[in-house]
Formats: sequence, structure tokens, C-alpha cells
Amino acid sequence: MTSTASLPEHSEGLLLVIANCEDRLQLVLGEPGRLLASRELVVPGHTVQFLIPAVAEMLAEQERPVQDIARIAITRGPGSFTGIRMALSAAAGIQAGTSARLAGLDHLPLVARGPLALTDLPCFVLTYARKGQVYLQGFEPDGEPMAPLCQLSETQAATRVRAFAAPCTLVGTGLHKNPDAFVDLPNVTLLGPEWSHPSPGLLLAAACQAEYGTVDIDPAYGRQADAEENFEAIAAKRGIGPEEARRLLKESRRS
Repeated sequence: MTSTASLPEHSEGLLLVIANCEDRLQLVLGEPGRLLASRELVVPGHTVQFLIPAVAEMLAEQERPVQDIARIAITRGPGSFTGIRMALSAAAGIQAGTSARLAGLDHLPLVARGPLALTDLPCFVLTYARKGQVYLQGFEPDGEPMAPLCQLSETQAATRVRAFAAPCTLVGTGLHKNPDAFVDLPNVTLLGPEWSHPSPGLLLAAACQAEYGTVDIDPAYGRQADAEENFEAIAAKRGIGPEEARRLLKESRRS
């Protein structure tokens, strides 16, 4: 739980939640225990065009200035590189004009909150990583992780869930991108796509429990970007040798 000391002096202000790890942008504006407005937009690759206008629209509906935003909670990953970067950049921009404090939220525990609120079964969350790959993490009925998040092939993920050998639920975009990979799992209840993203109420509840500070939130992408994995081949097409490419990549990470 967030301690009183961790909240900004103007903690009676608004709380903004930005969730943009997968194929949709979710925005929530509220106060502790009170959801004021929310938006859900499916705009993969175009977040930059919609995020700030949607926040402005929600504020206008409430007749509140942006300076009333006291805390901003952002999902930091794993998921879309572009979506996560856009969310973190937007939060940093709003913070610059409001002195709001920031908190990072992990995406898979948020997805697990929905099923765990309605059942006493453990929950495995499976989100899409890339073609044939998923992120997997299991959670106890009380929400505690069973093990660290891992990136696996769909076959490996199905094997991991099957080995659990106890009644559980399975949820997430990784399940619905290729459902055939996860059929015939004994003792496993497969949840529909409506469970693949946290509800506005769950996002607000998680944000109210987060720890806030003034330091920028680091992303947790979950894996290297395709460009980083293939950087030598990309550099070669531009006439840059492998050693020089590695040096440039190292310098870019320091900057």
C-alpha cells in the first residue's frame, strides 16, 4: 500500500492512469475510490496522435485543468516498444507541467487482477510478445507471482501450464492470438478476450496502491527490440561494420 509520505502534497488532486502495453490505449482519470472518466482506444502505432487529446477531453469533461493531476501511473511493460515509449513520454511531459508524481505498473499482474477477483483459482497470464512467442507469468489466488515473468514459445508456454497440474485459469492476448496452441490443457479454464485487458476500475485501484516518486519510470519491455537483435545486419546494409555497429549501439544506450 502507498504510505501517506509517498504522496505529493497536493494528493487531493487527480490521478491519471495510462496503459498502453498492447494493442489498445487505456486511460483512466479519477480519485481514490472514485472513477471520473475513462477511454479505451484501439490505435496500434498511432498512440501519439490520440493520447494527449484524449486526456485533454477527459479533463474538459470534468472541468478540471491539467494542473490538477497530482499522480500519474503508467504501465511500463512488457509489451509494445512504441506503445510503452509513448506512454512514458506523455507522462513525463504532463509531469513537467504539473509536478505530478509518477509510478510504474507491471502489465501482467494488472491482467491477472480481473480473474483473481472472481475466483479462488491460480491464474496464468499469457500476453503476445511476437510471432510464436508469448510472455507468461502465473499468480497465486492472492495475487502473488508464482515465478518471475518469462518469454517462451507458445509450445513451451503450453507445456509450462500443463505441468502445473492443478485447476487454474489462463487469460491474455497470447492465448487468443493462437488459441489452437492451448487447447486440451487439463484442469485449465480458458478465459475469453474480454478478460485480456484490465478494466478501468482495476487500473484505478492498482494506481491507488502504487508507490509514487519524482524519478522517471524505466520501461520493462521484456525483450530486445527487433532492431537491436538484427542491428548488425541493418548496419551492414548501411555500410557499417559489426564492430562499429556495436560501438554505436553501446554509445546510444549511454545517452
